[in-house]
Amino acid sequence: MARLRTIPMNARTSMRAGFCLIAPLIVGIIVDQRVPATLVAIGSLWTVSQDGVDRWGERSLRLLSVAACAGGGFLVGGFAREWLLSNWSLWLFLAAMALIAGFVETTSRPAPGMYLLLGAIVGSALKVKTLTWQPGLYVALGGIWVWGVALLMDRRSRKLDERLCVADAYVALAQLLRLEDGSSVLEARARALNSLDVAQDVLSSPRHSREASREEADALQDCFVVALQIGELSSVLRRQSLLVDETTTAALDNVGQTLRYQSAVVARVELEALAVNLNTRGITLAQRYLSKALFPYFHKVTMMPVLGSVKERLPLRDRFRFSVLLGSGVVAASLVTYQLDSPHAFWLPLSVAFILRPDLGPVIPRAFQRTLGTLAGVAIAAVVSWLGNNTYSLLVLCAAMAAVIPWASRRSHALTVMAFTPIVFVFLAVIGPDQYLFVPRIVDTTLAAAIVLLIDIVLWSRAPALRPAQQIQYADFLTRRYETSDTSSDPQRRHQQRRNALRAVARARSSLRQASAEPHPLRRPNHQLAEQLDAVQRRIDERTAAIVIMAFEN
Repeated sequence: MARLRTIPMNARTSMRAGFCLIAPLIVGIIVDQRVPATLVAIGSLWTVSQDGVDRWGERSLRLLSVAACAGGGFLVGGFAREWLLSNWSLWLFLAAMALIAGFVETTSRPAPGMYLLLGAIVGSALKVKTLTWQPGLYVALGGIWVWGVALLMDRRSRKLDERLCVADAYVALAQLLRLEDGSSVLEARARALNSLDVAQDVLSSPRHSREASREEADALQDCFVVALQIGELSSVLRRQSLLVDETTTAALDNVGQTLRYQSAVVARVELEALAVNLNTRGITLAQRYLSKALFPYFHKVTMMPVLGSVKERLPLRDRFRFSVLLGSGVVAASLVTYQLDSPHAFWLPLSVAFILRPDLGPVIPRAFQRTLGTLAGVAIAAVVSWLGNNTYSLLVLCAAMAAVIPWASRRSHALTVMAFTPIVFVFLAVIGPDQYLFVPRIVDTTLAAAIVLLIDIVLWSRAPALRPAQQIQYADFLTRRYETSDTSSDPQRRHQQRRNALRAVARARSSLRQASAEPHPLRRPNHQLAEQLDAVQRRIDERTAAIVIMAFEN
């Protein structure tokens, strides 16, 4: 285990993906239980797709929820196949499951919601010789298998979850303070803001402080308060064009490394020593400001019970609208599959559910990427099939593609689909012949993309083009609330309002980029929006500068 810790997290994720996927298949082939093994591998594949290098607390919940939702979807889908005798009743069942899944997807849990729907779709169409309740159990076991392997492989990062998040915030803040004005500053500010948000979510969880001594927990909270104060001060330094020397930013980097590899108590001592050092040699205004911000008791915040999660949810109306669109797409795909009498009736509605997601940016580019990825994946599977589809080549292909999934998911949707598609053919080949399914897979994916594009253009694409203006309006509202409220005696509320406004600005910028990525006929260019957004951010910085300078002078 000690040697395993030296392997980079990304490499460990790829190793875990390949191992978790082929292990059930090997066992199933050895004991001649191919169908149960394939179902376990399906659960492993779906859960592996949600693995990553993010903090364990968030990832563990995501993996377990995907396992539970995928298995539960398979279970209800199997019973629906047995009990609902007409096609219409089955389509109504899928529509109802899409409504439920759509609400879950748009309530800060996109992956479990999607796999609940995928399990229901495949479970209602896949006919295997097992008891009705068994496929759902096998799929859930596959997800739990991935979670258990990740639990063992990431033992160190799991125990250091809280300190790692605060450490990342210090590294991001040090990088922000190093940069002069330029386009990279916006990215650095967004990265620092996100790091602070993640750290706040960790420290606000009920589990916080139970896994460490009281002194360590208090020191970690003090380190986070200092990080908040540095984040606030960065706006002042940027507005007044004050640069921080490399020695100070390197010291903040060292604090982050101390949090990562030692303890929060030692990191707090380093912060206090840096503050004294800056106060002693504080020649520049930036050094004098930082010397105060580095003491956690300068703006002491009572963290625990008032600190809450920063996660936001879509309004209820938007969640319901997405659910209806998702249900319409799944039912339309099922109708087309019925008319075409397509083999493996789950593929077309499955592709619709994969493409139509609320958390992956513009739908139109993703639909094209999924089609291209399917073409490439089918080509890879066809080569292996042409070579004979022997057991060893299938296992090697499955392991290789599974190991590629974590890397591909960080690059593009097309590469992810390219890695997924051959694995599905391996599953089909383990159960039975797949030589005549290559063309139907391409046709089904293309039809799914067409259905989603039709829904997106007719019912949904008006929203993305208008969304930047709506987001900027919301950012302006939060900025005005930050400007007019009297928070001098309540630093916790002030930090919260400032970061709410900055998050709204970051979302608006992302919305502008997404709108510019839409095909030309759907764009509604408004060159004043970017200028309006810059003006909103300047107002946030002005308000922050006024508050901080007044506090520092007092």
